[in-house]
Amino acid sequence: MTSEINVDEESQYFHLLSTNDEPSSLEVLELEKIIQRRESKVAQLDYLWFGTPFSRNSPIEHEEHVRSMLSRFRSILSPVRRLPPEILIEIFLLTRDWTSNTYFMGELQPLVVGPRPGPSPLRITHVCSRWRDIALGIPKLWATITSCHDTYDPSVPDTDPTSDVRLHSWLAWTGTVHPLQISFNGRLLGANSEDVQATPLSWMQPYMLRIKELSLSGDFEALPGGFFLILELLIMSDFSMHSIRRIRAYFPSLRRVNFRGHLEHLPNFLPWGQLTHLDLSLETADGDTLLDILSFCFSLVKLETSFSDIDNYELDGDENTILLPSLSSIVTQNYYGEITMWLLSSLTLPFLEAAYISYETWPGPTYSAFQARSSCPLTSLTLDHAMDAERMEAADFMTLLRETPSLVEIISSNAIYITPALIAGLVSSAQASCPRLAPKLEYFAIWNAYPLANIRATTMVDDKAILDMVTSRDPSEKPAVLEANPPPGVRVFRCQVPKRPYFGLSPEGDKLEDGVSRNVHIYF
Repeated sequence: MTSEINVDEESQYFHLLSTNDEPSSLEVLELEKIIQRRESKVAQLDYLWFGTPFSRNSPIEHEEHVRSMLSRFRSILSPVRRLPPEILIEIFLLTRDWTSNTYFMGELQPLVVGPRPGPSPLRITHVCSRWRDIALGIPKLWATITSCHDTYDPSVPDTDPTSDVRLHSWLAWTGTVHPLQISFNGRLLGANSEDVQATPLSWMQPYMLRIKELSLSGDFEALPGGFFLILELLIMSDFSMHSIRRIRAYFPSLRRVNFRGHLEHLPNFLPWGQLTHLDLSLETADGDTLLDILSFCFSLVKLETSFSDIDNYELDGDENTILLPSLSSIVTQNYYGEITMWLLSSLTLPFLEAAYISYETWPGPTYSAFQARSSCPLTSLTLDHAMDAERMEAADFMTLLRETPSLVEIISSNAIYITPALIAGLVSSAQASCPRLAPKLEYFAIWNAYPLANIRATTMVDDKAILDMVTSRDPSEKPAVLEANPPPGVRVFRCQVPKRPYFGLSPEGDKLEDGVSRNVHIYF
């Protein structure tokens, strides 16, 4: 009789034994009674042999079955099956990847509306029906969407985003109000032929009001008309948009735009006047078009540029420069030709505070004209130079310091050598109440990478000369300090009480495969 009851119990609760579903309150009461009976039966197994339907098996096999079923019944009542929904939600969110897979500088870091999908985003929905219902009811869990249709062909329905079941299911799981971050790859730029259309974006229409970050890569039809009401960050890479009609899309909240790779043309539908951050990381661009766009960017706070080449530009000196009255930070990663010189000669930046300038040949006269024209309160300057090119002369660097007395921080990456002339130029006379050059300077970092066969003797400066220079600039006249046990290839000089606190450096130092690095940090 007991065995028959056991078999009936297993049949009755098969839906719980074979799944991870949560039992109801009534089922919990019944299961507790079943577990008590089975625990009692297991306790008797050491003393009694039962005549059961399992008698054809050995007693050991029967005992294993009884113990196994007891464990399975107990698992039905395990706490993990009865976690409160709010705890499950936190667990689901914490198990996903919240890091960004895209490199941005500074303020152009991606906005966070939810975790990245990851390699197997649906795994948690396969545990049990309750977990699936809860997971699919968390809009934030699905708010970051990545979709690739780089093989789009209108004659192949499976490649059409408008009929992509996965894409539209994912969008449905985001609910109706949660902000969205969408990365969408269309047909590869240049892959179109005359009889193949560009990738449609009409599927985006129902979600326009909720898109907070949009990244587009490929060859597209026009954006859907209407308002991208909360869109703040727009990224376009290897991008083209084909449309014979005017795009009637509006972006009242758009502040940050990033262009990458190859663009057949810069979009003319963006609200340039309201942008605060613009990143132009392009293979090539038309100089006149860029300047025309920048002339409308009067709210721009940060500008980042990286060009392999610029077409159609002229070095006009101080003529026809563009005033950007709000720009406080500029990054120019342009190592080739006259691109940096052209950019500096084209802009007037009266409120510039931080500049990252890369170049092939230091444009001394152009920088002088730019500084005289802008009279900007520049406090942070990074000079980035190609490793195998000629460094800036000490005299040119002294001229830069005289023209920029507001500098608080200077970082040189392969821009200048540490020479006796450089150190001598920074010495302050004993009669001066403050240093004549760079009187506000707090930090000076010089990083140089040398090919092994070309370490010049002029780069070797005695530590005492640097210490004496630092001491001469300290109003307290207390002897400067050389930090003991620095990382390999690093020297750190500082005043006894520097203006900028020194907290130590990474212990690893700088390593190069084909050369040697020398890093000098000076805290005044």
